[in-house]
Amino acid sequence: MKIQNYSIEYADFASAFEAINKLRSTVLTPEYTIEDTLDWQCHHVIARDDEQQVLGGGCLSPDGEISYLAVLPPYHNMGIGRGLLDALSNKARKLNHHEMWLKAPVSVQDYFLKHGFYQTGEDILKLTLTPKPIVRNTVKPRQTSVPAEEINTLADAGIASAQLITGGRRGLGIFTPDLELNLYGQKQVLSALKQFAIENREGQIRIIVQNTMNARSQKHPLLDLAQRLPSSFLFREPVEAEELQYTSAYLINDRDGYLFRVANNRYQGSWSPALASRQRQLRDEFERAWERCLPCVEFRTLGL
Repeated sequence: MKIQNYSIEYADFASAFEAINKLRSTVLTPEYTIEDTLDWQCHHVIARDDEQQVLGGGCLSPDGEISYLAVLPPYHNMGIGRGLLDALSNKARKLNHHEMWLKAPVSVQDYFLKHGFYQTGEDILKLTLTPKPIVRNTVKPRQTSVPAEEINTLADAGIASAQLITGGRRGLGIFTPDLELNLYGQKQVLSALKQFAIENREGQIRIIVQNTMNARSQKHPLLDLAQRLPSSFLFREPVEAEELQYTSAYLINDRDGYLFRVANNRYQGSWSPALASRQRQLRDEFERAWERCLPCVEFRTLGL
């Protein structure tokens, strides 16, 4: 069996319970028990295909122990286990752990030894976590400035938005009235956001939503995506009059790209994949607004 695409998401115990239960019942043996370590303080990662079917998962306890790492039998030898290990390693580094460890039965020890673990006891394996390399000096040079182009339709805005998201490196900023289902619900835009989140594990998609109640009342695929990849998305809502009464909308990336619409209920505006002077203005505006905004209360039940 082959799969074309899969994604690995971070999840809390409540949202991942069904997937965890499936993994426990199908792949974990009695000698590899996890009953005592699955609690609300653990950090979970889940691998899914494009249809959201569970392929595998892993769990990191607060003290750096890998409580389990499992891939369903049909999906072995596809690199999914390596991806899960990388995700757990990244989480451990963020928690300032210098090593990860696990208690592994003999039947699976060879797998972990091949991936850099070393044995410290009969069934204890450890992995030393080297600091993640700083990429600040290895990023691609900025693009040559590209003159702004006008946009006039929803189709124009969708194409430009997808290009800007794809062109982002580690950060995106979106100021929107209510997540604009017609725009941010487009397949090409959602696909670009998903790819950005998957390929930029340390990146962030920050979104300021003026009317969170309206956004929450819609069946919005962007919120579904954010639930599946919660570590990549951050939402805030305005509390100050300046942001609450702001009538424009925009999207910026960290490669000098921007899309600005004069009226947030229309699609006329301008965009450029690389125009530093204008992007810098919007970036500074976004940062000031972000500092004054608060986490979205309406989205808390979604785990965002």
